[in-house]
Amino acid sequence: MKFVLIQPIFFGNFIQEKDRLVIISGFRKIIFKKISNKEKRLLTHIISLCNGINSIKKITSQLHLLGYPKKRVFDLLKYFLNQKILVDSRRIYLHFHPYLENLSPFYHELTKKEIKSLTKKIDNFKYKGESIFLKPPKDSDFLKLTTARRTIRKFDGKKTISFQSLSGLLYASYGILSYGVSKKTKKNKEVILKRVVPSSGALYPLHIYCIVLKQIEHLSPGIYYFNKKNIHPSLVRIKRISDCDIIIKLLPGSEGMTKKASVLLTIVCNFKRISQKYSNRAYLYGILEAGHVAQNIYLYCAQQNLGVVEIGGFDDRKLSRFLGLKYPEFAPLVCFLVGPPCLKI
Repeated sequence: MKFVLIQPIFFGNFIQEKDRLVIISGFRKIIFKKISNKEKRLLTHIISLCNGINSIKKITSQLHLLGYPKKRVFDLLKYFLNQKILVDSRRIYLHFHPYLENLSPFYHELTKKEIKSLTKKIDNFKYKGESIFLKPPKDSDFLKLTTARRTIRKFDGKKTISFQSLSGLLYASYGILSYGVSKKTKKNKEVILKRVVPSSGALYPLHIYCIVLKQIEHLSPGIYYFNKKNIHPSLVRIKRISDCDIIIKLLPGSEGMTKKASVLLTIVCNFKRISQKYSNRAYLYGILEAGHVAQNIYLYCAQQNLGVVEIGGFDDRKLSRFLGLKYPEFAPLVCFLVGPPCLKI
């Protein structure tokens, strides 16, 4: 996109004082000292016009009509964008992840009694309408599978999962069901991919990285990319790893589980792709799609007697760097440790 077509929006607050203007946005603070009243007016005009609708070209033109030099306005806008005081309103989603990177301890460790009290309050809605009782569900394999779903935090470190189990797990999580041809463009033979999860706009922006922690038949420890483009999906080895300690450091608080698990699956979202259609809603849709994949992973593990635990606490930047991703356009959303459980599920 051309710079002049960017639609900037102001994130933060500004404070006017006698001889200076203080602008605060997120973790950033800029102080303009000893500036003239005209310069103050220009800065406040710029901030008021950066509403996420006006383009830089339009803002520059409007302020030029008020007597401000175009170059000065243009330079200030460029400076604010570089400092992230202003951001492109259609790319706000790129700033969501950096604000969620803080890995500080949870605010409060809840006891079982407190958890019970909270869930009771949440579920205690009192409506005056008539209650219509539902019929008991009919027995089915799917219901048995959903009730068998469990989070397993204790793995058997002396065993590892089979290559067949890993293959099935990857297929169940984000595999391709079938190929087809679009009717509207049959002449051009446009390929339509049908996968195991729904995706907004059928854009399928997710990628799965498989970090093998223990030797699994054909796979030595290392980072693998799940290549699902072809009819025959495959794992592409990116690099070998000789020591799992580096993985342990990426998942603070999960050291014991990581040492005994067989693989670590990481779901990554290509926000740049999905935002081409949905702009900032892409962030929500990407997370929803990752949720569909997560449920498939849990259900497959339940059916195959595999242990699995979902990991949400990781260092986004370090994990992205480790996987060789361009962050935050490509951002890790959630991880899963998988391995043989200590006890039969």
